[in-house]
Amino acid sequence: MSESEKRELPLCHGNACSRCGKCLDWRYDGDFDRDCERFNRRESNEISNKNRWHRRPNGPIVTLAKIRTFIEQYQTDFGICECLSFRVQQQIGYLQAWKAHLLRTVHQDQARINILDNLDYETVTIHVDWAMKWFPTKYRESKKDHFTKTGLSWHIAFVVRNNSSSSFSNSFDTSFDSQASAHKYGPDENKYEHRVFCHVFDQCVQNAKTVVSIIRYIFLCLQQTSPNIKYINLRSDNAGYYHGTEALLSVVQLSKETGI
Repeated sequence: MSESEKRELPLCHGNACSRCGKCLDWRYDGDFDRDCERFNRRESNEISNKNRWHRRPNGPIVTLAKIRTFIEQYQTDFGICECLSFRVQQQIGYLQAWKAHLLRTVHQDQARINILDNLDYETVTIHVDWAMKWFPTKYRESKKDHFTKTGLSWHIAFVVRNNSSSSFSNSFDTSFDSQASAHKYGPDENKYEHRVFCHVFDQCVQNAKTVVSIIRYIFLCLQQTSPNIKYINLRSDNAGYYHGTEALLSVVQLSKETGI
């Protein structure tokens, strides 16, 4: 490859948009995001007609594709050509996986922000997850005390509600040691109250039955301390004990039992 041909290869831009699958910007910018979502949902025959305004000529994947073309065109050794082509194709796969992760991260975070913005007097949001580590509770904790607790299963539930409304007269019960924390987002100041429920088990199986029992207990506590709560946004990861059939079917029964 000559020096002039090398100079013709475009450089990858790290600040182009990632949500259309052709670029790498993680920022949320409204109308363009919706266009990219529609683009991603199109059938293959429709995509071919819209590529001209979604595909950027200097995108990373386009650059790698051009590099692969140059390799196939100018590399005479078959073994080296196969090796380099494989490495380029592997990098393309890594980029596509990275873009999928960025797309998922942006929309998950935007969903969380929308939920917090729409919290009202009757609504709270709960983030639930199983913890992976038990952190030391002493300044200089012995190995015996620390490693004895490594096998314990413990579940964390983080409850948040908006306390910025003037009609929000009641607070969480003092048994939860609640304290309001200010959280600024946008031009207005939102104040959120939060509580953490931590369940520690000597022995248990991390399955749907355990999760449903924990959520039921949290619902009952919220019903007793804050009877005004009628709706809950429950957020978790993609673990099977949160999204399995048993957990999903229990939602109706929990609503009937707790009124939430």
